[in-house]
Amino acid sequence: MQGVSPRKVTDLLVKLLGPEVSISSTQVSRAAEPLDAGLAVWRERPLDETPYVFLDARYERVREGGRLFDGAVLVAVGITRAGHRRVLGVSVAWSETEVHGRAFLDCLVRRGLKGVKLMVSDDPAGLKAARRATLPSVPWQRCQFPLQQNAQA
Repeated sequence: MQGVSPRKVTDLLVKLLGPEVSISSTQVSRAAEPLDAGLAVWRERPLDETPYVFLDARYERVREGGRLFDGAVLVAVGITRAGHRRVLGVSVAWSETEVHGRAFLDCLVRRGLKGVKLMVSDDPAGLKAARRATLPSVPWQRCQFPLQQNAQA
């Protein structure tokens, strides 16, 4: 899945640097290459003991193959033993299905996620099934926010 369009990059540069700025899609691609490499390293970095994990998904407009769609962006945030919060990983797919959630959680475990004492998330069926399949012995708590949405469920 692709990131920001060359037009959006140009629009941002015009706002920052003035109307005389011009940048081609090739230049945007060349500028993004080091960012892509850094992101790949970040996405595959080793994880370690993380007692508390929060999972959430939100839908964002994503471009793939020249088409826009609403993609499910799954985010895992962990709290370390020292009490520091860090983003463990991010994954984008078509929806919050079990397949997506399971692949995401399997990736976190493969990278070394361990020592999880509690997971917190909302309650979509796919994520719930993925969590049970990947980390079955970890206690889970349903997210309490937004309260109104959870109360309606």
